[in-house]
Amino acid sequence: MLGSLLLVGVLLVSFGWRVTQAAGDVADAAAEAARAASLGSVSSIDEAAKSSAAESLSAGGLLCQQLDVATSLTSLGQFEAVEVEVTCTLDLRDLALVGVPGKQAVSARHVAVIDQFRGGS
Repeated sequence: MLGSLLLVGVLLVSFGWRVTQAAGDVADAAAEAARAASLGSVSSIDEAAKSSAAESLSAGGLLCQQLDVATSLTSLGQFEAVEVEVTCTLDLRDLALVGVPGKQAVSARHVAVIDQFRGGS
């Protein structure tokens, strides 16, 4: 009985740690993707954001079951900016004993001002 409770406790801690770690990695990826998109031309923001987010998550060792990267142009006063939202769907089936869902989506959003001197047109 005590062994079962200990196992459930370890799995719950593992779930919390994995989701928290993934949230940080996704937030970093969103920031890097927004910065990469802001440095290029407006016509290439989607591709720059997607490749940057994928590289960042891969370098951090996070494996996404599904990776979605959405970009949009916005205005911040007199400046144009690019907003990037990164969503990573985690595979948590190995923690099913605890009753957690088999998938968990983790999202983050970041905005970067388009650099008018390096591209941005």
